[in-house]
Amino acid sequence: MIKITFEQYQEYENSYIGLCRACEAERDVCEPDAEYYLCEECGEEEVFGVPQLLIMGELEIIDEPED
Repeated sequence: MIKITFEQYQEYENSYIGLCRACEAERDVCEPDAEYYLCEECGEEEVFGVPQLLIMGELEIIDEPED
């Protein structure tokens, strides 16, 4: 489960940034409904748009950033 703050969520959504389910790396130029884009960090096709991750139940919005 990927955990981000609401502020991070808004930033990612507004900037079209996706997140990798495998390594949680960020990827630019991702549509909100992106699925299975290639991750430039780990090489897996596991990058999704943040709204899509939220819909899929793979993203949790938290109050404070985790260490």
